[in-house]
Amino acid sequence: MDFFVYLGMKNLLTLLLLQTVICVNVSGQCKPDTVPICLITVDPISNKNQLIWEKPITMDIDSFRIYRDMIGGFTHIASVSYSDLSTFIDTAQDINPGTNSYRYKLSVIDTCGNESDLSDYHETIGLVMQTAIPSVQFKWNQYIGFSFSTYRILRDDYGTNNWQVLDSVLSSDSLFIYEDPVFPSVNTRYMVEVVHPFGCTSSKKATFYHSSRSNIGKLAELVTGCPPPTAGFSYAASGLNVTFTNSSAVTGNTTYSWDFGDGSKSSTQQDPSYTYATSGTYNVCLTIADSCGSDSICQSVIVIDSSGCPSPTAGFSYSASGLDVTFANSSIVSGNATYSWDFGDGSGSSTQQAPSYTYALSGIYNVCLTIADSCGSDFICQNINTSVTSGLNEMATTDKQLLLITDMLGRTTYPTPNKLLFFIYSDGSVEKRIQFER
Repeated sequence: MDFFVYLGMKNLLTLLLLQTVICVNVSGQCKPDTVPICLITVDPISNKNQLIWEKPITMDIDSFRIYRDMIGGFTHIASVSYSDLSTFIDTAQDINPGTNSYRYKLSVIDTCGNESDLSDYHETIGLVMQTAIPSVQFKWNQYIGFSFSTYRILRDDYGTNNWQVLDSVLSSDSLFIYEDPVFPSVNTRYMVEVVHPFGCTSSKKATFYHSSRSNIGKLAELVTGCPPPTAGFSYAASGLNVTFTNSSAVTGNTTYSWDFGDGSKSSTQQDPSYTYATSGTYNVCLTIADSCGSDSICQSVIVIDSSGCPSPTAGFSYSASGLDVTFANSSIVSGNATYSWDFGDGSGSSTQQAPSYTYALSGIYNVCLTIADSCGSDFICQNINTSVTSGLNEMATTDKQLLLITDMLGRTTYPTPNKLLFFIYSDGSVEKRIQFER
């Protein structure tokens, strides 16, 4: 049931609707805000296009939709839940970053089912090798999505993933062509990279992405007229059982050799499944060979035996006194556990079980706790509020959640210095606050 709180102040009557989610969907008149794509790059493991965006901290978003430019316009190809990492890899079989560039857009679906407008598109860098004699020459298309001044030319001299910056080309050039007169070996490879001005983080505790890279251009494709294979795979683990999915780029008949990293078993299947004997982190390697050459790739695979071993559950509460916050750890773990705290201000962290922390400024911070024990790992995030008040009652609590902040007219806002604001909580309480600049 909806309920209202009426706050009278200096003859001003403010009407506040205290409900966690208010659903409105009338002929598209109510749309969530658009979230932009941060960058698109080529994932080095799967050799597929990867989108990264930064999701806002909110309770109002259900999921994100991915759109790709296809014949006739942008088409919805996938959805990503808000609770997942804000990244997407386009694994469609007909998508090949080595032959084309691709355009993508993003939209937001709120918890009421409303969809935002589509974001501005980003277009990938598609590199095409052209000649090898008397010098290596390749071209690429313009990256579209964010501002930058130069394209960086990267070279891997011997095909060992030792990438070095070879040169740079101004983004203002009308022709994106580069010529390398001297190359070290027939296995030399090239990439083109643009650096994002600020970088992107897909989610808390996730990878930081600072640039967009093209597909890999291989000199051997020009010298032999036969593109050498590129190994790649992904995996999904359920307890000790792991399913591997091959994403290698090959020509014609191909052989596969899997090393599962436990010193016991191997496989020659294209997409094998394997059951490990014990929990652990294993270095799994795939080696492929076709008529044009061979390639290999290795990555760490984590498996956890959940049978008879309860997965940990992260949890914490806090008490705040001004800018000083004390955290109480309520996680459920088995045996020895590790704790990793992110205090949400971009600088503070801790590995203590129950730390204390002093913030530099008043505000709302998204604090995250990640735990791990012998049975698995878990994490939890929640918003906490710190403030320095004067003349008004400060209420600190650990058993209620902040729903929204409004101004005197009931409009949703953010903490603003020297301004009267209303902090509305899940238990129905409302705090009047003025946060003064220090």
